[in-house]
Order: sequence, then C-alpha cells, then structure tokens
Amino acid sequence: RARSAKVGLLAHLSPKLQVIAVLDPLAEGDALADLRLRYRWRRSITLGFGTSEVPYLASNLLTANHQKFADHALSTGELAIGERLGVTGEGRYFGGKLGWILGVYNGSESSQSNDGGGLMQAFRLVTQPLGELAARVPGPFRYRLGGGGVYGAGPSVDTLAYSVDLSAEMGGWKLRAEYLRDTRSPQAQPSLPPTSLGEVSREVMLAELSGFVAGRWLEAALRVEEYDDNLNSEDFGDQLIVTGGFNAYCLRGAQRTQLNYLHRREQAGTIELDNDSVIFSLATSF
Repeated sequence: RARSAKVGLLAHLSPKLQVIAVLDPLAEGDALADLRLRYRWRRSITLGFGTSEVPYLASNLLTANHQKFADHALSTGELAIGERLGVTGEGRYFGGKLGWILGVYNGSESSQSNDGGGLMQAFRLVTQPLGELAARVPGPFRYRLGGGGVYGAGPSVDTLAYSVDLSAEMGGWKLRAEYLRDTRSPQAQPSLPPTSLGEVSREVMLAELSGFVAGRWLEAALRVEEYDDNLNSEDFGDQLIVTGGFNAYCLRGAQRTQLNYLHRREQAGTIELDNDSVIFSLATSF
C-alpha cells in the first residue's frame, strides 16, 4: 500500500515574508498538513500564522530524511497533538545552537477552524552547543537536548503534557531517547460532549540506536518503546514495543529501502496477542 506522501511548497513573497504549504493526499480527513505565513520580524525571531504541528515533542517533528524506521513510534503517535491552527513565534540564536518556539493554537481538534472554542498553548526549547546534528551520516560528536510542554483548555477536556529528549551522535552512530507524559481531564462544564469520562494520564519512554554498518549505504536500527495508556490501570494498553531493522540508501540518500520487524508485548492481561509485523518500505525524498 501507499503509506504516505507529502509535497511541500515554499514561496518567498519578499526577503522577510514567505508562505509554506504541505499537502498530504493520502491523509485521512484534511489533506492540508501545513499552511503557514512566516514573517522574519527580527534577525533571530520569526513570527508565523497558520496550520502546523504542535511542537512539544521531538519524535513527530522529525523530517523524512531523519527517519530511521518505516513509521513513527506507535507510542509517541498516541500522545502527539497533531496539526492545529494558531500563531507562533520562533527564535534561533548562535547559528542554531539555541532555539525556541512558542505557540497559541485552537483548542478544538480541527486544524482549520475553532468551532468548539478553547485555546492551547505550547512551547519547545532546544540546545545543541556543538552544532546541528548530521542530516544522515553522523560525523564528529554532536548532541542535542530538548524539552517542551502543552496546556490546552479545549471545548470538553483540559490537557497538560510535557516531554524531554536527548540525541547524541558520533562516527556513524546515533542514540536518541525521549520521555513523554500527558494528563487529560474532563471539564466540569464542557461546551461539547466530553471525550473522556475521567482523568487519564499516559506515559512513554523511548530509546533508539542506529549506526552505519557498511559504508554510507547500509544502516542498522533498533527502537524500544514502553507505553502505558492509563497509569491508573493495568491492562492491554501497557505495552513494550521493539522495532529492529535495516535501511539501505542510494542516490546519496534520496532513495531509502527499509525492512523492519515490529514486536509488541502486552505487559498486563490474561492472553498474549498475536500482533507482531514485518514491514518492507520504499521511500524517496528530495
């Protein structure tokens, strides 16, 4: 099957003003994944308005060129906010060694409107003192520390979430770790029917290790996720997910062939579910 497809467009309307549009024709629902007007207000500060991914966690902000696996982590996908319409401010200093983003977004789940009312505030802070991480093949030692948070007062549920992450690389190898937690609480007087009947807290711990084992074209990768979809109960939502595989690159990395084996183990429950999978994926980006 065709798993995903995105086309990005960038138009410079002036030296300080640009428009970004990203279309995802295979997405369920809205095909518009990103639509922003960005204005360079100061040398290091850019203002934006439009639809974009709420930027509090690192995993779902990775571009296709930085993906080590055929899919995003299952657990972080559960905690991701997704695209929302809003206003953002971005800062970038010392050649990218320090950066931040602040945003105020619609509280409802739509990426194009705010019919249900409410607002969501989010931030992310990143520091990489030795310079930016490699686009594909790690070279000298580099590391990046990041963290973010979200507070949202939606039409029926309040959300509080935060994340911290660490990436380190050297000599063709890369290690990435991330911790996420969120709490969703139904409002006492919601303006829409509540999607949750009680307070629910979720937690994710994730680690990824990847390295080139044959030149610049063959890479091995391993990811371990521990996910609890409700910290107040022990059930099939308590999962250990292990993904391992290989990535083969050609055309200077523009073409990527990926083979992944995904093992899911439910930590609680009376039976073991047969839900492992093998994924073969072809991807290209330019």
